[in-house]
Amino acid sequence: MQKKSISFLISFFLGINLVFSQEIIYNQVYKENIETVLLYKEGFEIYYPIIFLDEDAKLILSFDEIDEKQESKDYQYTIIHCNSDWTPSDLMFSEYIDGFEENDIDDFSTSFSTFCKYLNYQVKFPNDYIKFTKSGNYIIKVYENYDVEDVVLTKRFYIAENLLKIDATVKKATKPSLMDYYQEVDFSIDYSGYKIKNPLSDLKIIIMQNNRTDNMISELVPKYINNNVLEYNYDLENTFPAVNEFRYFDVKNLKFSTEKIGNIEYKDNYYHIYLRDEKIRSTEPYLFNKDINGIRFINSNIGVDQSTDADYCFVHFIFKRDFPFTDGNLYIFSDFTDWKCDEKYKLEYNNELQQYETVLFLKQGYYNYYYALKSGEKTSTAVTEGNFYQTENDYIIYVYQNDSNLQYDRLIAVKICSSEK
Repeated sequence: MQKKSISFLISFFLGINLVFSQEIIYNQVYKENIETVLLYKEGFEIYYPIIFLDEDAKLILSFDEIDEKQESKDYQYTIIHCNSDWTPSDLMFSEYIDGFEENDIDDFSTSFSTFCKYLNYQVKFPNDYIKFTKSGNYIIKVYENYDVEDVVLTKRFYIAENLLKIDATVKKATKPSLMDYYQEVDFSIDYSGYKIKNPLSDLKIIIMQNNRTDNMISELVPKYINNNVLEYNYDLENTFPAVNEFRYFDVKNLKFSTEKIGNIEYKDNYYHIYLRDEKIRSTEPYLFNKDINGIRFINSNIGVDQSTDADYCFVHFIFKRDFPFTDGNLYIFSDFTDWKCDEKYKLEYNNELQQYETVLFLKQGYYNYYYALKSGEKTSTAVTEGNFYQTENDYIIYVYQNDSNLQYDRLIAVKICSSEK
């Protein structure tokens, strides 16, 4: 790789700061023809984007560019270190990466035997040009034609360390009024053998349910400290609405209907998948089904390389409702929506048919999702999905350290636990 001139590196670094400044950086796609952005641990497609600083593991970023001509673009990427709140940290690039600030994305392939023509781009890292030297929250930023302001996408991931021992238990809520509807995450942190000057002020704890960003718990302080063990055993502060098992559908095969598919049509050069009518589940009894906690798994029954052999199709969603909701708009809500109620995933009410409707352009695979109501800044699944303490959920505990000797939020421990017994 060619070495960049000093003036170029200065302008490049300033460009990154001008684009994002100290604003929170989200998972975001900035180009309309970019679809199916995935970031996962190599060999573990159904996994959260977390690797440890000292392990021999890699993350894979994958995304598709829909293009009938299948002409490749000049895409580059860079890595941005962030604080625990996803604002860019004050670290210089050379302080958290051993390598180059700008790297080309040269691993791409065209789709094969698909009705939808696209190119799949991939980046695997750490690699020869990117090696991490610090733990923390990170962003991989993709842009076009060496212009850092022509952003294509941003995606979050974590580089962690394993310096503390975390013991955690997930159970139904202790508080009687919540015990049928909420789950409680009790945990302890043992920092024996690792020096922390002031555990009460130097540690920041974030708990996420299925890695959702909308309902995470932060700023917890220990209830008490006993022999270098911090105890976080609360009855309210560490509880989450349990929600329900995820809704799902399977479009790995576009020619045969599966359990949740009512009809399949081929028209205008694409398959159209019509899901069976859905409705409110909060008034129905809890029913267990084995889900993948909101993640999507890209796959085609007839493909060899799923990144290029899986086709795209139009998936039609119908949510039956005698009258529209008066307390918010209805959205598809999942990991593939980045846990956001975006206009792209909004359903419109059809007064004549008394139902909500939308159509999404999706790559073949297995999908998990909820329906969510959004009113103002508040997102809720309580009415549409209900809350049942029996629901299987993953909970991820992130432990950050930032004391006077550090310039950044160091991610010193991560624990993934499940409510499943």
